[in-house]
Amino acid sequence: MKRSVFSAMLAAAALAASLIAGVAQVRAGQYLVVAAGNDFPDSRVQAVQQAGGQVVKVFPQIGVAVAISDDPDFPAKAKAITGLQSVVPDPVAVIRSDTEPLPAEPASKQKPAIEKGADLTGLQWGLQAVQAPAAWALGFTGKGVRVAVLDGGIMTTHPDLAPNLNLQLSTSVVPGETVEFIPGAGSGNRSHATHVAGIIAAADNGFGTTGVAPDVELVAIKIGSDRAYSTRMSWAVEGILYAAQIRADVANMSFAVAEWMKNAPPEGVAEIDIAYSVAFRAIRWAEQQGTLLVAAAGNEALDLDGGGNCVEFPRDVPGILAVAATAPRECWAFDHTVNLDWPAPYTDYGQRVIDLAAPGGSANPSLSTEFVTLGGATFRAFAFNMVLSTSSDFGATSDYEKKGSWNFAGGTSSAAPHVCGVAALAIQAHGSDLTPAQIRTILEQSADDLGDPGNDDFYGAGRVNALRAVQQ
Repeated sequence: MKRSVFSAMLAAAALAASLIAGVAQVRAGQYLVVAAGNDFPDSRVQAVQQAGGQVVKVFPQIGVAVAISDDPDFPAKAKAITGLQSVVPDPVAVIRSDTEPLPAEPASKQKPAIEKGADLTGLQWGLQAVQAPAAWALGFTGKGVRVAVLDGGIMTTHPDLAPNLNLQLSTSVVPGETVEFIPGAGSGNRSHATHVAGIIAAADNGFGTTGVAPDVELVAIKIGSDRAYSTRMSWAVEGILYAAQIRADVANMSFAVAEWMKNAPPEGVAEIDIAYSVAFRAIRWAEQQGTLLVAAAGNEALDLDGGGNCVEFPRDVPGILAVAATAPRECWAFDHTVNLDWPAPYTDYGQRVIDLAAPGGSANPSLSTEFVTLGGATFRAFAFNMVLSTSSDFGATSDYEKKGSWNFAGGTSSAAPHVCGVAALAIQAHGSDLTPAQIRTILEQSADDLGDPGNDDFYGAGRVNALRAVQQ
C-alpha cells in the first residue's frame, strides 16, 4: 500500500535531518578531502597534514583522502591547497537494512521450529521463481565467480556459508570490529549479512538452505558497525573500492545509509552532496575494474518517479543496479502453484531507479496465521511467503547459537542477492571477462517481462530468470 505524498515528504525530511545531524557530530572530527582529479599524491598528503589534518586513509584511485582534525579552521586551510576541490565532514548515518523482519511471535503453545539437519531447499520458492534449479541442471552453479557482500558483520562459522566463504579475503573496514558478526549490540542477534549471503551462496550440502549460486566464492566486507548499526561514507567507499581491488565479479549492497532532499536550504545539504559525489567516484571506478554493483531499492512503498527530489545511497548513484521485490500474493504454504511475482506491497518503485525485480517476500498479515509444518520447518502459514535463508539467531534472544540457524525475512534486501546469484550463474556461463554493462544487458534481456510491456515501474526490465540468463 502506498503512503501519502505528505507522509513520504515527512519521512524524507526526517532522514535528511538525521544525516545532517550526523554531519554536525563529526564537523570538528573526520573529513573527506576531495581532490579535483582522480589522484592523491604523497605531496598532497603532506600538504593536508601541514594544514592541520592527520591523514588516516588515502584512496588515490578516486582522488580522496580521509583526515581527522580538531582545528575548526582545518577545512578552510586545506581547501586552499592547490588541486583540492572540497573538504567536508565524513557523514555518519544509521544503516537501514531494507529488510522486513518476521513479526514477533505472540505467546503460544506451539513455537516456530526447524528440525535439525532438515533440507530446507524445497521451501525456497524464490529459487523456483527465478528458475535457478533449471540453471543448475545445465551445470551452472556459480563456480569460479567471486561475489562480495558489503554489509554488517557475518557469521563466519555458519555451516551453510563456511564452505564458500573466503575468510582470507573477507575483511572489515570498521575500526575496532572484525568481519565476524557481533551479537546483542545495535543490530540485535540477527546478522543481516548472514541472511543476504545465504540467498546468494548457501552451499548445496544436503541440509539447510541453498543459494542461487551454491558454488560461488563469497567475500564478506563489513562496512557497517554491528555495535552502532551505523556507517560513514568513507567506510562504504572503502568497501566498494576493496571489492573492486580483489576483482569481485559482483558486489551486493542490501542497505541504505541516507535519504535527503536535494537543493534544500538546511545547512549541511551541500556537504552531503559532495559526499555523494565521492561515492559516485568509487562506484564508477569499481565498474571500470569489472565489478557489477547491485543494491536494494528500498522498503518505503515510495514512487521514485514522484518529484525526483529524494536521493538515497547507494540505490540512486549512477552505475548501481537497483532491485525491487516480488512475493507470492496468496498463501504459498497451502498452494505451491500461486503466482510468485506480485509486487511486494512495501517495495519502492519507479522507472527512474528500478532496473530489475527479484523475490523479496512479504509478511502479509491478512494471510493465515495457523501453524504449518513443511519440509522440516514449523511456522505460521504467512511466514512461508517470506524468504528463508541463513540466520544467526532463532527464536528468543537467549537462543543465539554460534553454530548458526535459519529463519525467514523479507524486503528488497532479500531481492538484491537473488539478482547477484543469477548474475554469478550468467558470468560462469558467458565468461568472467564480461563487463558490468554486458552483465546488466544479459540480466535485463533474459528477465521475464512482467507488468506493462517493456520497462515497468515495479519490475524494471523484468523479474530475473536464471535459466534464460545462462542460455542468453
